[in-house]
Amino acid sequence: MTNERLSLLNKIVDNYSEQEKENLEIHYLKGLMKKITVNQIEGNDNLIERIDSVIEKLPEKTNSSKLVYDRKLLNSISNLKSYIKEEYDIVPKGYYKKTYMAVGMGMGPILGLLIGTILGKVSIGLPIGISIGLVIGISIGSNLDKKAILENRVI
Repeated sequence: MTNERLSLLNKIVDNYSEQEKENLEIHYLKGLMKKITVNQIEGNDNLIERIDSVIEKLPEKTNSSKLVYDRKLLNSISNLKSYIKEEYDIVPKGYYKKTYMAVGMGMGPILGLLIGTILGKVSIGLPIGISIGLVIGISIGSNLDKKAILENRVI
């Protein structure tokens, strides 16, 4: 059943460019269906319905036409990814690195103000704090990504 969906998806996106496939997260959908096929994810009816909904909304494209991105399609892809994360604790590649990099950059200015106050120059402390926060965030995120890969929780 999932192989039929995968072949339908391949048929629809055959004329898509690599950038269009990346924008619509086609590689994520294919990886998700492959995990269902090899029984790494239990394919319940709700999950199958969500995947079908996304596939049905994908526009067919000819070689000469330009792909138009539909807001409903983009929202349904985002909702599918959120559902997979919540229900199965499976994340896209690089998920934790992106998340913790942003957290580190957010916490960096606070650390920078502290460093700047200690040094007596806040203007020097802020860039140092952001840099330190960025490095800490990326390192934590990378470690969590490695752990997710070892636990086979990455699409």
